[in-house]
Amino acid sequence: MSEYQLYIPERRKRPARHARIAVRACAVTINARINWHTRIAIRLNAVLAEEVGPRRSDRVRWLLLTTHPIESFKHALSVVRGYTMRWRIEEFHRAWKRGLCNVEDSQLHGRSTIIKWATLLATVAARAVRLAYAVRNSPEQPASSEFTDYEIDAAFILTKRKRDRRKVVTVAQLIEMIVKFPTTAFLAGRLKEVGSESDCGQSLLIQFREDLIQECGDELSKVLEHFRLVSLKFSSR
Repeated sequence: MSEYQLYIPERRKRPARHARIAVRACAVTINARINWHTRIAIRLNAVLAEEVGPRRSDRVRWLLLTTHPIESFKHALSVVRGYTMRWRIEEFHRAWKRGLCNVEDSQLHGRSTIIKWATLLATVAARAVRLAYAVRNSPEQPASSEFTDYEIDAAFILTKRKRDRRKVVTVAQLIEMIVKFPTTAFLAGRLKEVGSESDCGQSLLIQFREDLIQECGDELSKVLEHFRLVSLKFSSR
């Protein structure tokens, strides 16, 4: 089909490099065993992504089976790129479950409430993983490239700092500010952006009111009061 460049990051004793990857694809039929007596033919598409150049012990060679169409190089490349995101998916689950969001430590009760709060935290975890890559690859870029102006304001309020709008805040600086309360910073900025009277704002403030009180407490209350969004007083239990 064609080739593309893949950046392979440094890992342990392996230096970072840009690998040239050749991509080929074809339709295949798998003779799959259903049980000891039955087999069926399953039609799939196979995509082979293989590093071009000197043979090395850690060279890239992926053989992927998919139901995704492979009529063009663009189709095949989307399959390969989807596979390369597998570690980022693992990072998302780690941030969501045991890392930044600690969804498994929630003290909320009731299946419906837990599902809603877990879904909300999933958006925070996905954002956190993206920001981790941003601060790793381009920490000096302006925070405005990844955060809304309201989210930046929320970070300054939460850390009790006065924002000087003449100075550019970097991604690395802002992440350092919100590392202790990313959920609060994200929710406060989002509420300011969409407005407390909007459907989204009302859903957060009414439907998730008890969740916000229990999980975010006084920090969220202070930011919302500063934004003058609501007269509703949040307080920690």
